[in-house]
Amino acid sequence: MHIPPAKSRRTTGTIIAAALGCVVVALAPGVHNSDPLADAPRPPALASMAEAQRETAIVRLRINEIVQAVQQGDTAVLSSIMKEDVVPSGERASALAAGCKSIGTVIGILRALRSPVERLTEPPLPVWIERSSISFDTASDTTARVTLQVRFVSKNAPGRSSVRVGLLRNNGRIDVARADGLLATLCAMER
Repeated sequence: MHIPPAKSRRTTGTIIAAALGCVVVALAPGVHNSDPLADAPRPPALASMAEAQRETAIVRLRINEIVQAVQQGDTAVLSSIMKEDVVPSGERASALAAGCKSIGTVIGILRALRSPVERLTEPPLPVWIERSSISFDTASDTTARVTLQVRFVSKNAPGRSSVRVGLLRNNGRIDVARADGLLATLCAMER
């Protein structure tokens, strides 16, 4: 077995290291970029929309956040979006008489009623929006009124309900000011 002299091993290693170093430098991000705008910040999609489109998109995002929180049974998100006083007092009284204390209580009960198979194969709470309409109100303090046709599955049968949500602009946020029909819909799902 022949071992080459030390000088040639060092030279070979230097050439390989130099070649690898060139490859590493060539592949390093930001070292050489042919597109000068590739790293430039881009405005979010909402910022590039017209004002009316932006308002509609923000309202839809808030409504989708509410529906997703209901489907996931996320009472923490719901309580941060909607306070208990957004449910009209008449609806609250009727729900209380039917054994439904609050939106969070009913969601907890509905979550507990789901079987392990249902939890894996379906949304935790079977609530879907079939149709929605948004109207903007410039004459009152309510920013937008949203009417949702909601489909749900209860213990006994599927059903449909109408939920009306009033949204209010509050220090740069859009908060739920009123929610007609949501508690009643959730109570109907429990029965």
